[in-house]
Amino acid sequence: MNRRQSKMQIRDNYYYKYCCIYNKETKKKKQIPIKLAPTSQTQLALERKLEVEYIFNQLKRTKLAHKIKDYQFKWLSDEGKSGFKKPLSVREGIDKFVGRKSVSQSTININIMCLQHWVDYLGETMPIEHITSKNLIGYVELKQDRGRSDTSINMDLRTMRTMMLYLKEIEEIKSTPSFKSAIAKCPINDEDPIYITEQEFDKIMTTDWCLLYNPKREFYKRVFKMYWDLGVRLSEPFLATIEGNYLCIPKLKNSRGRKIRINEEHKSIISEMKSNYDLKPTRDHIMNYSKVFKKALRHCGISETKHFHSLRHSYGLRRRIETNGNLQMVAKEMGHKEYKTTEKYQRCEEHLLRDDFPSLAHLIESVENGAISISSTRKTSTRYTYQDQDSPRQMH
Repeated sequence: MNRRQSKMQIRDNYYYKYCCIYNKETKKKKQIPIKLAPTSQTQLALERKLEVEYIFNQLKRTKLAHKIKDYQFKWLSDEGKSGFKKPLSVREGIDKFVGRKSVSQSTININIMCLQHWVDYLGETMPIEHITSKNLIGYVELKQDRGRSDTSINMDLRTMRTMMLYLKEIEEIKSTPSFKSAIAKCPINDEDPIYITEQEFDKIMTTDWCLLYNPKREFYKRVFKMYWDLGVRLSEPFLATIEGNYLCIPKLKNSRGRKIRINEEHKSIISEMKSNYDLKPTRDHIMNYSKVFKKALRHCGISETKHFHSLRHSYGLRRRIETNGNLQMVAKEMGHKEYKTTEKYQRCEEHLLRDDFPSLAHLIESVENGAISISSTRKTSTRYTYQDQDSPRQMH
């Protein structure tokens, strides 16, 4: 290769010209690769290299060398024209966002519905980088005037924010506006916990649901019983370690670290779950427990609004009753980072809980009669026909 060709580099059977940009603030260099031509077309690559060098030198003279990454050469442009890259429009951004891989179809459908409201408001051709906090607040005010619920508007905002962060990550846009003020104008209504009743859980544990072989179905039942007993989040057993009689859950982004007392049955099932996970350590493996639980709910004719996390809500409500409303203790046991997260368990009415958790009815009645009585899960059954040999989870 002669001297003229030495400034080109070969990668994946293509010639590239690298433009070096120096950042005075960070004092770092960054190489911007410009694709030229296949290695079989050396002369064409040399001609294109000269064009790249000419444009790059022009930009350097005006102190705009960093703009080279936004410049589209005609051989790389869909329109076959040279010039700066056209700003990404709202429609183009949506197409890139909903077309990304590793996202379920149901999630894509929800995203499309939310983003269509933005298209109606902003239009399809508006450059995404031109969206400001003022636009976001204007969207909220318009939708509120038209009667759209705050919960739905909040979801629209969060979907737009997620899309813009994704586009920034893949370097389609450079910055995103602050969503803080807009989201504050339409806070999500903190709904009552959606929980599994004792009767429903008993049905799940005694019904031969799905088409799983019996040993596999019994394994899942043991898993569900462990989550019912401990009130842990779906992913926590996979992240935790077992130390003696305690499950040690690390501090995560949205939760406190904590130690949970467990029995031998819990140790056995958690160890088996972690062993299975080690064979296929993916997020889908963990989510499979949630999918199987949803199938069990459907087979048993239990409301479609309930889901795997409802097992955790059931635990929170039972502990609220057992501790006589000591939400500080419940928050600590469940690893809630924000106390207001625990407060939603206080809003469920006692007469409903008496019917949904009959094994704890005597505790509710004792409080109503003025006899304060704090109990432990050692004394209260979580199911009618399913008895533990050891305490599921004891009060400290």
